[in-house]
Amino acid sequence: MSLLIGVPREVFPGEKRVATVPDVVEKLIKHGFRVAVEAGAGDAAQIADDAYRAAGAEIVSDRAQLWATSDIVFKVRGPDSGEVALLREGGMLVSFIWPAQNPDLLQALAARGCAAIHVSSGGVSPQQKIPVGPGYQVPFAQRVKAEVGLPTIAVGLITDPAQAEAIVANGEADAVSLARAMLYDPRWPWHAAAKLGARVDAPHQYWRSQPREFKDLFENAQFGAR
Repeated sequence: MSLLIGVPREVFPGEKRVATVPDVVEKLIKHGFRVAVEAGAGDAAQIADDAYRAAGAEIVSDRAQLWATSDIVFKVRGPDSGEVALLREGGMLVSFIWPAQNPDLLQALAARGCAAIHVSSGGVSPQQKIPVGPGYQVPFAQRVKAEVGLPTIAVGLITDPAQAEAIVANGEADAVSLARAMLYDPRWPWHAAAKLGARVDAPHQYWRSQPREFKDLFENAQFGAR
C-alpha cells in the first residue's frame, strides 16, 4: 500500500495558506503517493475542493480520520495542542516549527513520542542573509537536541563522509540527512562506508562490482571461480 499524505485545514487564526496545491498533488500521485485533503483546506487560498479532487486527491470531511490515517501530514503552521494529540504513532509531520519561538511545542511533540526532528532553516526571502557553507545548518539541530532532548537530524551541505561521521560522533546531531549529495552520487552511502572502513549489505547482483581495494565492503558477498 502506498503512503498516504494528509493535508489538514490550517487552524491558526488568519492563516490563509495551505500546505500543498493541486499541481503538486498530481506530482505526488505520479510518484506513488496517495493524497487526502481535508474539506475546505484550500478555501482561504481560493482553491476549491473540486480542484484537489480533479488532481486525484481524496477529500476527507472527518478531521480526526485524516490525522489518524495519514502516514505523512503536510502543514504550514506547526500543530496546536489538539493537533499534536491527533498525530498517529509512527507518522511523520512536515511543517514549519520555529523551535526557538515554540519550545512548548517541541516539548509536546517529545511527550507525544516524537522519534526525531529534522531541523532546517527555511530561506524564503532574497533579503535573508544566510551564510552558506559545509554544515551551516547543523547548529540549529544541535540547539534543539540540547534544549529539548529530542533526537535530531541535521542537514546543510553535508557532503563528505568524514564530516557526516564527525557530526554524529561529536554529538551535534543524532543523524544526518543528505539531499543534493545523494542526487549527485546515489551510491554515496557505499562510498562513505568504503572511506570510513564500514560495511554495507548490497544486493547479490552488485557483488561483482566491489572494488578490489575494498574487498570487505559488501557483507556476506560470495564469488564463484572465474
